[in-house]
Parts: sequence; structure tokens; C-alpha cells
Amino acid sequence: MQPAKTRIALLATAECPGLEGVRPRLLAAAESGDGGVSGKVYGKDGKAMTYFPRRISFRVTATAREKLIELDPFDVESNMDLNQYLLGLTFKLRAYHGIDVRNFPATKVQLLGPPAKVPYDARSFRVAFNLDKVSIEDRLVLDCGPPTASAWPNSIWNCCDL
Repeated sequence: MQPAKTRIALLATAECPGLEGVRPRLLAAAESGDGGVSGKVYGKDGKAMTYFPRRISFRVTATAREKLIELDPFDVESNMDLNQYLLGLTFKLRAYHGIDVRNFPATKVQLLGPPAKVPYDARSFRVAFNLDKVSIEDRLVLDCGPPTASAWPNSIWNCCDL
């Protein structure tokens, strides 16, 4: 984050009871019949799944406390203090079906941990989304963006990829 020269690490985990116990079965090219690799996803009840569960949430932590991984960071311009910046993070979920993409806004963003009025250099959120018939074959990508909507196109961070 510039000009403060602060590094922010993002960590995200999907939380979805409907995906617990799910197991994929990949089919080799000879089994799929079309020369490509395909497969099916089975729920814990043993039935093939067609769609992602309707509700999915992510636990997202944004922290400036520790350097977790040595990667090449990219700069984000902001004159906000760190606490304001972290509290203002925005989230969206994208579902990719081939080259087609559907965007899902967060239906709920819940702050976890210290209250907003207490300055802190790490913030955790539970971010919920409602999905409308998203194929289990689609790729879901959780994006985290800066507090200002105008900066979204240039400052999107991919937090989680399912």
C-alpha cells in the first residue's frame, strides 16, 4: 500500500457445509469418449452434483502483521490509514463457465475479531454469497478489492479459487 509502503497479505478459506465430504472422480481421455479429461463431483450422499450449493461463504483475513510469503507485491495507491483501508475492503465472487463470467455481489460481510473502532493491523471477515444455479463445472474466484470502487479495475486481488 503506497505511500505507506505497507504490505498486506490476504488469506481466504471457503466455508460451505454443502461442500463437505464432496469427492471428484476424474475420467481419463479414453473413458470420457471425447478425447479430453472430464469428471463428476459426488456429494457426501453419493449422488452426482450438478450445481454448487446455493450459499457459500469465505473467511478472509487481511493482515499487515506478518510477511507470510515472499512474492512480488504490487502497489496500491491510497492515502487512507491502514485500519480504514482494511475495514473498507470490498468483495465479489466470479463464476467462470468457459469464457463466460457471472459476477455475484456479497450478500453479507461480517467483521470478525476486534471491533471496527479499535485500530488494528489485521482484519478478518466472513463474506457470504448467494449463487443462482452455478454449475459444479464452473470455476469460482473470490476477488478482494480496495475501498474505493473507482480503483477496482486496477487493484483486484484474487483471494480464493475453487
